[in-house]
Amino acid sequence: MQLILVIFLRNESAISSQNQASIRAISGELSRDDTIISLDSPDSFQKLRILVTKKDRQIPLLIPGLSAILGSVIESTEKGIAVIEQR
Repeated sequence: MQLILVIFLRNESAISSQNQASIRAISGELSRDDTIISLDSPDSFQKLRILVTKKDRQIPLLIPGLSAILGSVIESTEKGIAVIEQR
């Protein structure tokens, strides 16, 4: 059951991170944790940039004492990527 929960939450988090990257790239409203990578464009009239968003999430434990066995909590880090086009 714990494995199913981890997989489900990781997939949900990945979808959410990608969605946030797309929304922020379109709106231009960036978070301070976002990273922007500039790319060389073959078109001199267009500036391409990549927006990378990051979302950290702690996975709830269903099995008592699992964190003691693992020695830490279970965490998931998901990244979303979107292209920012500017003319």
